[in-house]
Amino acid sequence: MSVRRARLAAAVPANAIVRAARRRVGGAFSQSVLSALAMQTALLVSGPFVARMLGPEDRGYLALLMLVPGILWQAGSFGLPLGVTYGVARRPGRRSRAVTRSVVPVIGLQAACVTPIHVAILWSVFNDTADYVQVAAMFSAAVLPAILGQEYALAILRGQGLYRSFNLLRVLPLALYAVGALLCFVSGVDSLETVAVVWVSAQSTASTLAIFTAYREARHGGHEDEAGVDLAGMIRFGLASAVGSASPTETFRIDQAVVGFLLTPAALGVYVVALAFTNLPRFFAQSLGFVIYPELAARESYADARRAMWRYVGASTALCVVTIALLALSVSTLLPFFFGGEFKRAVGVSQLLLVGTVFFCARRLLTEATRGLGHPSLGTFAELSAWILLPGALAVLLPRWGVEGVAVALAVSSAGSLLVLVGLTMVASEASATRPSARSASAIGP
Repeated sequence: MSVRRARLAAAVPANAIVRAARRRVGGAFSQSVLSALAMQTALLVSGPFVARMLGPEDRGYLALLMLVPGILWQAGSFGLPLGVTYGVARRPGRRSRAVTRSVVPVIGLQAACVTPIHVAILWSVFNDTADYVQVAAMFSAAVLPAILGQEYALAILRGQGLYRSFNLLRVLPLALYAVGALLCFVSGVDSLETVAVVWVSAQSTASTLAIFTAYREARHGGHEDEAGVDLAGMIRFGLASAVGSASPTETFRIDQAVVGFLLTPAALGVYVVALAFTNLPRFFAQSLGFVIYPELAARESYADARRAMWRYVGASTALCVVTIALLALSVSTLLPFFFGGEFKRAVGVSQLLLVGTVFFCARRLLTEATRGLGHPSLGTFAELSAWILLPGALAVLLPRWGVEGVAVALAVSSAGSLLVLVGLTMVASEASATRPSARSASAIGP
């Protein structure tokens, strides 16, 4: 009887810990879903107002201005923010002070290297455009350091499990941009230059607050030995993860570049409006993945993390699929209502893009999960397969169907890369008995 009581007494704290962990993860998922809804709401404010103010052509120019820094920050950071998140999550108590101090010089070096490249690209792309477009491009040159600073700050907060601060600060740039766009629309200011200034100001303000919050939280981590921080390990983990997180559509926006450079700015304006209705499920996948990755990385038991991975990914994918189905049924009514009749062609494009978004969301969630298990290269291999499939699909479908062909090509590449990732994940997770990162380049910190 005493043995049974001892076992029950030992089980009570363990069960309490499990319940507390589930509540914490459940709360993090809820916060992530709410932040995704908030981001979509902000875009529903800014997107229609900006489209109506600028029209298809200038909306296309604005998309190009946003495209260049979106590519450069991802390429210039070499995936290190992903390594920072993993490094913080794997440290006892998720302390970040020593990790933060170790990466600050690297962040400065990256900003100093990519900013001149940004300016050179802007000059080469917009040198022959109208004067007002060149002025808008000049204003946008200031945005890249702000984006880098915010991404690293958010990486630190995510690794610490501070999801409330992380989600608020992730939504903030879109919210500020939406407020600015609304004020411009109400006041009758409809120039491309003004919208560019609003965008840069929103991003810079949000970045400053994110950096301050990450610094403040890092100071609470106590005194840590910086010698215990494996900066090289974080860089290697980031490099192994970089391609897996560098979607050709979400990060490098190859689809927008193809439409903008091979078709017309007006076609790009139609395309980005069509993309607007894929944002919500993408935000859901991104937001839930932001929780799945550090939560799995923080688990001591690899077998436990592996079981949780399929549970998290399955539930999250189901949420994305339901959302996509509802959007596909309602886009024919909602798109003309929000954006106006001149963007009516975007309805069919948006429905095709939503089909591909199903595969994209599932792949994004599984990539984050496998990274949390310590397999950063699996998402990279899957992403490489998407890069291999996409050019061939574009070469066949773009000349025949134009913008609609780009949407179908994205669906083909996303579906193919998802199949690759599922196969690799099943093989890797069954073959590994322990977390691979404990023996490899991802062994970060104590």
